[in-house]
Amino acid sequence: MFGPMTCLASYNIYITLTSYVELLIVHTMFIRYRMLQTEQMKAAELVLSFAMVAIWPVLSLVFPYVTSPPFDIVMYEAIQEHPHYNLERYGKFGGFKASASVISLMSLAIVMASPIFIFYLRRLILKTLNTYQQYTPNIILMKKMTEKREPRMACVCAS
Repeated sequence: MFGPMTCLASYNIYITLTSYVELLIVHTMFIRYRMLQTEQMKAAELVLSFAMVAIWPVLSLVFPYVTSPPFDIVMYEAIQEHPHYNLERYGKFGGFKASASVISLMSLAIVMASPIFIFYLRRLILKTLNTYQQYTPNIILMKKMTEKREPRMACVCAS
């Protein structure tokens, strides 16, 4: 029913969405931390940070398709490794050779390292909130949100 390109494309879309969600969570934590700082972010820094988060999914969706997938090489290697099976009846099937590309490894690194960055930014936020002598209602609300929701969010996205 589905061909080898469908499998490869759905894999790339899944990896892209996973890394993009992790980036958005880290970016949200970073923006919260920067909002608590004494000096606010400049407009150029803010636009650059949003642009970096927006460019990543485009790159990770486009780069795997710049070159054609090596279906013939994967088929040949599968036949060499499994000579007792008649794999030719399946036609061309794709392996995940593209999953070892640089862009895929970067996506995996983002997914694996983002919980660490989230907990680190959470620690910085809580340390910043604890340094204030007088709490405003907004700071109290942000502190409660950070203490209750962020650890669960980081753990859910990491799994």
